[in-house]
Amino acid sequence: MATSIDGYVLFTLFQLERQTNAAGLFLIPYETIYRIMSPNVYHESSVRHSVNSLCNDAMLQKELKDSISYISVTTKGRKDILDRYEILDRPVQPKPLNALNDWWMITFDVPEDKRSIRDALRDSLVRFGFTPWQKSLYVYPRGTSRDSEIVNNFWVKEYQPYISLMNVTDVVSKPLISDTVMESYDLSDKVKRAHELMLAARDHSKKLKSRALNNKQFNTVLLNARVVAKDIYQLINDISFVPPQLITQLNLTGLVKIYDSLIASILSTYEGSNS
Repeated sequence: MATSIDGYVLFTLFQLERQTNAAGLFLIPYETIYRIMSPNVYHESSVRHSVNSLCNDAMLQKELKDSISYISVTTKGRKDILDRYEILDRPVQPKPLNALNDWWMITFDVPEDKRSIRDALRDSLVRFGFTPWQKSLYVYPRGTSRDSEIVNNFWVKEYQPYISLMNVTDVVSKPLISDTVMESYDLSDKVKRAHELMLAARDHSKKLKSRALNNKQFNTVLLNARVVAKDIYQLINDISFVPPQLITQLNLTGLVKIYDSLIASILSTYEGSNS
């Protein structure tokens, strides 16, 4: 995904489609995405540019129906989201980090004239969930459901001349691999942040349904709700890089449900104003 707004736009439209259980059949009014993001999260022109960019990349497609412009997520866009956020659809049995003693380790030495390969390898490692333990040395928990994927993704012809792929147990020297991984992912901070955002989302959803607010108060809540929705997406995006086996305290499914509920509450304010 080229930019953060592209990721947010595609994720949001995918979640709106998913709520209908009608993948590939659900058309989303073009204006809907503006209502969720404009004006205080992203400017309308930025959203329009992002939609056009995603359409050019065949992640989204536009359709004009009864003089109304609609957007839908393509098969390619759906695959990109499911690949990027596969933890949403792949339940795992969490294992405490301090119980993980076996690791995949990838080291690499790529010549300067092959910089594009080196950059692609680093990007692939981070996107998969590997943690940089030292320079040019990345680790990932071993003994998980993704073992075969690691071999299939990284022990390939393109990378083989430059990498070493090995299995190791946790080292005695400091810092331990597990300590480095814990620090790298800031798991405790993510758990705290998730709790704060879930409380804020529930509060904003409740207020948006309240009839006790005057116009100024209501508009302030609406602006804040958009920001909280974007913050929840960003946290989900950050968590997507964490190996699923390390997530023992994060209720990711609950976080996504809260996000969906908040988006629905934001959109309901427009439905109410049009009724």
